[in-house]
Amino acid sequence: MMKSIQLTRGSVYYRELGKGAPLLLLHANPGDSRDFDVVIPELAKHYRVIALDWPGYGQSAPPPDPEKVDVFFFHRLFVEFLDALNLHHVSIIGNSVGGEISR
Repeated sequence: MMKSIQLTRGSVYYRELGKGAPLLLLHANPGDSRDFDVVIPELAKHYRVIALDWPGYGQSAPPPDPEKVDVFFFHRLFVEFLDALNLHHVSIIGNSVGGEISR
């Protein structure tokens, strides 16, 4: 089941499954959190898995000014998302842009 959270850069959707240390999954462009469907159930046996849909992907609405979106937009959203979910010690698996943002 998808959850949503309102951030200053818009509302984003994410999935959360499991308990334990948090593990954040960040998808590539294009893609969405469903890219991790095959691994989420196994990972959730050991972690609190959180899979984000970036703005404009999956169930998350596009950003209000898509022509102004750059890697810094996604990075600021990423930091705000971590703060909003109180994720201060989190492991991250990122694919493509998801990996770049998490650096």
